[in-house]
Amino acid sequence: MSSAQRIRFLGHTDQGGRPDGVQAIVARGHAYVGPMFSDGITVVDVADPRTPQPVQFTACPPNTRASPIQVHDGLLLAVNAANVWAP
Repeated sequence: MSSAQRIRFLGHTDQGGRPDGVQAIVARGHAYVGPMFSDGITVVDVADPRTPQPVQFTACPPNTRASPIQVHDGLLLAVNAANVWAP
């Protein structure tokens, strides 16, 4: 049996119109999603995983993006790196 056969689909969200997430960290009933192109962090309420709801989007400073993110002890750490795709 492959490991993919043990994965179950529970719910879906387009992350508030920003479906380009590349990293998700779940803590205390919320998923913090670092996108590839949306230049910010989306917070999704996943307390009920069958109906995830986007609750906030925090934009990065101009010409940066925050794909490396981490949550620890109630704090969100976001590394704002240069957005190499910015015009």
